[in-house]
Amino acid sequence: MNNGSRRFYPVILAVAVLIAQEGVPQAEAPDSASGAAIQGVVRWTGPIPKPELLKVPRDSKYCGATIPSEEFLIDPATRGVARVVVSLEGVPSGQPLPPASSANPVRVDNGKCHFVPRVQAAMVGTTLEITTTDPILHNTHSRKRNRFGETHVNVAIPASSPKVIRKPLHEPGLLSIRCDAHPFMQAWIYAFEHPYFAVTDETGRFELPKVPPGTYQMRLWHEALGTREATVTVTSDVPVRMDFELGLGG
Repeated sequence: MNNGSRRFYPVILAVAVLIAQEGVPQAEAPDSASGAAIQGVVRWTGPIPKPELLKVPRDSKYCGATIPSEEFLIDPATRGVARVVVSLEGVPSGQPLPPASSANPVRVDNGKCHFVPRVQAAMVGTTLEITTTDPILHNTHSRKRNRFGETHVNVAIPASSPKVIRKPLHEPGLLSIRCDAHPFMQAWIYAFEHPYFAVTDETGRFELPKVPPGTYQMRLWHEALGTREATVTVTSDVPVRMDFELGLGG
C-alpha cells in the first residue's frame, strides 16, 4: 500500500498540557538548561483494521501460503498505535547531539519472511546493518523516499548467511526497504539531522526529551497513513503533553 493513500482524522486531543494534570504521573523535570520533555500517546479512533492476507509467490513451504500485512499495529486494550514516527521541526541548531556512529547501528534482520524491526528512526551518520536468520535467499533493497526512489542499497543475501551488510545513512529522509525476492516484506527507516524524534511503542506512547523552549511543528508519520502536523509550544522545564487520535479517512 502506498504510504500516503489514506488520511488521518484531523483530531488533536491535547496541546501543551502539563504532564502533572489529569492524574498522569509527574515526570522528573530536567533543569531549564536541558529543556523539557514532550510526552504523549497516539490512539486509534474507529474500527481497528483487519490485516490483509498477502499471497506468498515463492518459498511458501517456509513462509506459508499467505502472510498477514503488518501496516497497522494497534493495541486492542489501549487502542495505542505503534510504529508512528514522531519528530519536531524548527528546533534551533547548536543543541547537543548524541553521537551517531557504527557503535550504535540500526539493524534490519530478514527473519521468518519479515523485516525486523519494521519501522525505525535514526540520526544521519548512523550505520544500517542488514542481516538474515532465514534458510532462504533474500534480496534487501532500500530506496529513498518510497519504493520507486533512488537506490540506497541493493544486496542479495544467501540463505542463513552470517555476513552483516553495512551502509551509512548519509541523508535525512525516509528509506523504503523491500525484499525483491519476497515483495510482501517491507520496512521503513526515517533519518533525521537532529535528535528530536521517537517511534511510538506498542501502546502508542512516545517521548521527546530535553526540548528547548520554543514553538515547533510536530510531525507524525505512519507508513499507511502518511503525515500529520501540529504546533507545540515549550515554555519552561515542565513536561508538555501532546496526545493524538488517528483513523481512516473517506
